[in-house]
Amino acid sequence: MKNRGRQKVVRLTFFAAALLPLVVWVLYAGAAFVQYLFSPAPPGQMLYLLSKLSGMMAAALIVAQVTLALMRRLPSSPPSLRPTRHLHRTIGLAIAAAVTGHIALFMGAVALRTGTVPWHYLTPVVNGDYYRTSITLGWLALIILAVVIPCGLIMARLKHYNHRALQVHRCAIPAAVIALLHSYLIGTESWLLLILLAIFPVAVWLIRQRHHDTAPEAR
Repeated sequence: MKNRGRQKVVRLTFFAAALLPLVVWVLYAGAAFVQYLFSPAPPGQMLYLLSKLSGMMAAALIVAQVTLALMRRLPSSPPSLRPTRHLHRTIGLAIAAAVTGHIALFMGAVALRTGTVPWHYLTPVVNGDYYRTSITLGWLALIILAVVIPCGLIMARLKHYNHRALQVHRCAIPAAVIALLHSYLIGTESWLLLILLAIFPVAVWLIRQRHHDTAPEAR
């Protein structure tokens, strides 16, 4: 029962971190969104605001997911505080849903604003302008995640680890870095990014501190 209680604390902590972008979105865009519900809005503007929310949610979930994975590998992390594979898989599916929503809403917003489907955004541009290059980083992260997430689901169904699938799945870490860079460059509030990145050292420090505090009692 005690271990289950600690697992609940882990789940609540990281789901609360994932909800942080919702709070920020309400503070920065909530008023405009409500206003557009009762008055004419620029074409695609509401979809754009929702796209930004889903993108921020995806970024937060990615950070939480990588942190959870590092917690599983941390030697000093007590087994009772390590996240379960079920939680890891659930957040992975949530990331896939948030990323899909982010892309669909963004493409829809641009289509409503310009009158045409922006297929050109589906092609990578390295030497283009700042905006197109930032979008290309997002697509690069998407391509990596499109491979990483299925590998994780395959490993979850296998009774033993597949070394190759595991190596591919670890590409989630560079994908997370690229996704966060895309999020920062494209306009997400920089201080939110700093808060998300702070989850890494804070989570590791809290786990190590609790482990050291409870170690004498285990003896």
